[in-house]
Amino acid sequence: MKARNGATGRHKSNQPVREWIKELSETKFSVIPARNLTDILRLEPDVNDLLKRTGYSKDLTKTFPYFLATAQAGKGRPFAVAVYRNSLLAGIAYCIKRCLFGIPVGIVECGDLCGDGGILASEEYFDEVADLAWNAILRERFTWLCQLGGMNAAAYPSGREGSGETAARVVSFEIPVHLQLDSTYDAFLSRLGPQTRRNMRYYRRRAERARWEFESNIERREALAGMASLFPAQEIKGNGARLRLSQKVLAELPEAFFSGLRDTNGKWISIMGGWVSEGTAFVLIQLNHARYAKDSVSIVLRSYVLEWMMNAGIRRMKFIGGCEGALKRYCCPMRVSHLLVRRDSYLARLGERIVCRLFPVSKVNYLFSVESARDSLLSRRAAQDDPRA
Repeated sequence: MKARNGATGRHKSNQPVREWIKELSETKFSVIPARNLTDILRLEPDVNDLLKRTGYSKDLTKTFPYFLATAQAGKGRPFAVAVYRNSLLAGIAYCIKRCLFGIPVGIVECGDLCGDGGILASEEYFDEVADLAWNAILRERFTWLCQLGGMNAAAYPSGREGSGETAARVVSFEIPVHLQLDSTYDAFLSRLGPQTRRNMRYYRRRAERARWEFESNIERREALAGMASLFPAQEIKGNGARLRLSQKVLAELPEAFFSGLRDTNGKWISIMGGWVSEGTAFVLIQLNHARYAKDSVSIVLRSYVLEWMMNAGIRRMKFIGGCEGALKRYCCPMRVSHLLVRRDSYLARLGERIVCRLFPVSKVNYLFSVESARDSLLSRRAAQDDPRA
């Protein structure tokens, strides 16, 4: 990375953290941690100004309401790190302090697996904001690990960095997120593989024979009530946080949409919720009744929604958190990089192992698993290439 005003945007492994922070301070950066809701809300006018300056004003995942709803839905404590340059906000890290029974466990997360809802910053100062953010996070009391999503992997070419005080690693992988749409539904089907195309047509004809009813625009209150009733009957367990996030984010969002399928008795058997912005449909949640899993109720609803979207002129669909199911292989993969930084101490390493055991489905554990799998692969390749082997 090139230097800006004499300071590099990335912490050097051989440079003491205090010396590096002082160097950044000389470039007129100032860091303001917002530890409670009152302090966080005071930043909102500056954040709204930053959204306009960076062109992200239409990206809901970078706004205050989405950040606060995510923290509340995940039952964590909201925490933000604002970085100013002179008098202007250069960037902000939307963080969540993970808690167990309401008590912080020393882990701070910034962004989901796709990097959404993490760091909002001007492109010019993104790396500086990220570096100052993780340093501020680890200076919080009892905090030993932080995760920042949506990182610039090129700023950490070695994949691992650290100093005597911290140990860092960059984990990169691809997630299917964006689905490109066509002008017509038939044109879209023609791009799919023969098996997927046949299944989408077959199960949709079965739904029509069963007289399921598709509703493209469900009234907001009815949709939220339907989602709540579908939740205990769905086929996927453990996504209560996503339901709470959807209820909070979509409850008052003007651009929100809700589409669903009813059975012959008028009961909801599948509901999808999200929002539309600038020709792109963002899918936040889909709930499906487990009783109709063999009838592929999920793909049936998606086929109806896709056709409706394309007829309305929508040409792109983004699945928040990634796409699953039959359409996954047809989504454009997005390469995401996460920076994991922890204190370099025995207790921190012990905490890493405990988290992986106590929270096997957590995002942090997933990132550790990806890193372990990559290390194992590299070790096997090194052994194969070693002439002594």
